[in-house]
Amino acid sequence: MRVLVAPCTFKESLTASDVGAIVSEVVRAQGHDVACSPLADGGEGTLAALVGPLSLEVVSATVDAMLPALPSVNARFGLNASTRVAVLEAASVVGLDLVARERRDPLRATTRGLGQLMNAAIAAGARALWIGLGGTATIDGGSGMLSTYDASKRVSIVGLVDVDVPLAGARMFMAQKFAGPIDDATLDARTDLLRALHKPYVANVKGAGAAGGLGAALASLGGRLVSGADVVMREAHIEDEVMRADVVVTGEGRIDEQTAHGKLVAALAALCAKHGKRLVALCGAVRGDVSALAAEIVVVTPPGQAHDDAIANARVNVANAARRMFTGT
Repeated sequence: MRVLVAPCTFKESLTASDVGAIVSEVVRAQGHDVACSPLADGGEGTLAALVGPLSLEVVSATVDAMLPALPSVNARFGLNASTRVAVLEAASVVGLDLVARERRDPLRATTRGLGQLMNAAIAAGARALWIGLGGTATIDGGSGMLSTYDASKRVSIVGLVDVDVPLAGARMFMAQKFAGPIDDATLDARTDLLRALHKPYVANVKGAGAAGGLGAALASLGGRLVSGADVVMREAHIEDEVMRADVVVTGEGRIDEQTAHGKLVAALAALCAKHGKRLVALCGAVRGDVSALAAEIVVVTPPGQAHDDAIANARVNVANAARRMFTGT
């Protein structure tokens, strides 16, 4: 049996490459043929997923941190000197993984550093910026980025969004960025602020609500917003791999109502359905009604295991779940 292992990042615990390696090892041990292609949907791991397909050289740049109390960030972008395409991740500058949960403050977190990273890519020779928008800890609507980015340069901008919602839709993703519970009044106030920041023609663009409204800011610069999952799958030639596979294994940290709005699992489910392939989606947890998702969902976290313990034991949990899938034990 040929198995394609094509996971996304398990946020705060395992990279897509980690998950891919763990599952692939288990599957190979059972004597199956394995192809492993770690993927992304615009969030963490987007640069890593595109380095090979786009022949990118990875470059580092020091930029401002998202919060004043944090040290500056040594962020990275990938550049193809021939095509002059650069790939950046907003998460490398304002990512949830860059700040401890108890210190998260999305109301104050700024995207200033992303504008600086965009300038650095242009200074290195880029004339097209592909910017992954996902996994961010900010809801500043891109105002910080707009304050530092040198918009006088003639470059094309493509935002790789992990959610397809308009600007008002940013509200449904805000609560997960806070250190703890947050009241509706605060979320409503920030949503109103984002609306005031951007003009209606920008606010209504699909994907404008990605990364706390950062999508709208890129659209205001003339950028196009496209599905990050679709771009990564296209550049990695995943459709060809799906057609050759008997079973496809993917996954992400949590599958919930948000998954259908542009996440990798949903995009891969559509592709597998197109070719009549079985898709198994591993995840740490399931929230809400996900019955419409055309995939066999396998929760890797043992019943009763606390959230922090599940993150700490994610490697073992994924391996055990994969072993159960392919051995029945």
